[in-house]
Amino acid sequence: MDRDQAQKQLELLERIAKALENNKPIKAKESTLSDKDYNDDIHNDYLNDLVQGMNQIEFLQFHSQMGFSFASGDATAMSDAIYELEYDECLGAIKQALIITDDEDYLNYAGDDEEAGLHYVAELLKEENTTQPKNDPYTYDSKLRERKNGIVNDSDYKIRKAAYCYEAALDSEFHTKKECILDYVTETFGSQGARYTDIIKFSYYLNEPNAPKYTNANRGHYSCAFNTRFGGHLITGGKDQFVKGINQDGKEKYFALSFVESVTDYFKYLDRK
Repeated sequence: MDRDQAQKQLELLERIAKALENNKPIKAKESTLSDKDYNDDIHNDYLNDLVQGMNQIEFLQFHSQMGFSFASGDATAMSDAIYELEYDECLGAIKQALIITDDEDYLNYAGDDEEAGLHYVAELLKEENTTQPKNDPYTYDSKLRERKNGIVNDSDYKIRKAAYCYEAALDSEFHTKKECILDYVTETFGSQGARYTDIIKFSYYLNEPNAPKYTNANRGHYSCAFNTRFGGHLITGGKDQFVKGINQDGKEKYFALSFVESVTDYFKYLDRK
């Protein structure tokens, strides 16, 4: 990246309120696996999201290790199988998926410890879930939702603010929400690239910065932007789109096509999705 381009990106970043920062990784807390304060399908939703974000090699490895009898190319059968898993089965499958995808947070916490791995996954799902104990008044959609500068001030405040700033820049800096999303990923994640979840979560708040807390229940609608059966507008067509590339840490992540060649020597179009 030359100095002029770097300066231009810096100026743009300042104009959108310096709001584009990564969320902190989830850390496990003490709990028991018997805690079931979850939405009914949150564990299945989370696993489905992990599988959707896998590259071809990871996907085939997961299919093999799970011992599924259907063909590896049958996406519908895979989805059906994921949602048929019981709670404990799904926790184990999520753990396996995190190992296959070399999830750093999981590996740093659990390593080869089977029990610690299941504990981590259970806590991970708790963080994803919006359902709080009944004696806790601070639920995401309660009347006690605090606002800062007109934006809901919760653990997603930074990404909410970024979405608010990008939406305000529509028609001036950007012409479409797709352009906003592509630019957000480039400016926020740079050479590290973004996860599937990072992108659809921002897309959710770009639609409404003060919307109820993002959860797995919202994944389905926004994941259509990555599915060619429904147009897949974020990965096909237009002046720019998302592709997957190998980042500087050797991880396969999403990049804008216009940016990927400047930070990685390898990328591929997402033909599988």
